[in-house]
Amino acid sequence: HERSKSAALGRDVYSKFGCVACHGSRDAAGKQDRVLPSSVPLGDLHAKYTQAGLARFLENPLHSRPSGRMPNLLDGKQAADVASYLLQGQKLGVQGGSGTTRYQ
Repeated sequence: HERSKSAALGRDVYSKFGCVACHGSRDAAGKQDRVLPSSVPLGDLHAKYTQAGLARFLENPLHSRPSGRMPNLLDGKQAADVASYLLQGQKLGVQGGSGTTRYQ
C-alpha cells in the first residue's frame, strides 16, 4: 500500500516538476506513453536501476554524471517517489546480472 501511495505521488511529481518536458509522458504504470522526437529516452529502467539507486540518481544526477544535462530538481522524498513510480512492479532487492568483478 505504501509503495502504491509513493508511486502515485511520484507520478504527480514527474508531471509537475518538468520531467515530462524532456522525457515524454508516462502512463499510470510508469511505462513510456507519448514521446516527441526531441525526448530523451529513459531506456529499460528496471534493468538499469534498483529503486534506491534510481532515487539517489534523481536526487543528485550530476554526482553520477558531472557533464550531464539533467538538472537537480528533486529532494530526497520526491526522488524516492519518482523512482517508485517509474519502477512499479520491480521486486525489492533484486538486481539483474551476476556482475563481473570478483574480490578476494
